[in-house]
Amino acid sequence: MTKTIAPRPLILVTLAMATAIVIAIAIAAVPGVFVPGSGAAQAQALAPPSGIAAADGAATGEARLAWNPAAGASQYRVGWINMNDFRRAQQEGEPWLERFAFVNIRSSLTAYTIRRLTPGEEYAFIVASVPAA
Repeated sequence: MTKTIAPRPLILVTLAMATAIVIAIAIAAVPGVFVPGSGAAQAQALAPPSGIAAADGAATGEARLAWNPAAGASQYRVGWINMNDFRRAQQEGEPWLERFAFVNIRSSLTAYTIRRLTPGEEYAFIVASVPAA
């Protein structure tokens, strides 16, 4: 049986160009936990990336996430959602994590720029460690 865990907020950042407020979230991959898009339940305990930071990207509508590597991660799963969509999912009782847009990042990378964000909007971000299959 797999379950999706509830992430916990790590930092609150104000970005000038990309968003008004950004909430960066980390998910620890633990046994039996499914990270959407990772392919399967995690087979082993794996620490989440640490030191997650969010900043304005180089252009308007961009946010850059950076983190410290997690030992044993074969890739990272980076996700984002507009906070209005997040709140709507919560109010409607829907699984909000499934509304995130996700991208897989090689484990050799510890930063990612998200583009096409609406300036002045709030976004939540997730960075998850994914173990080798």
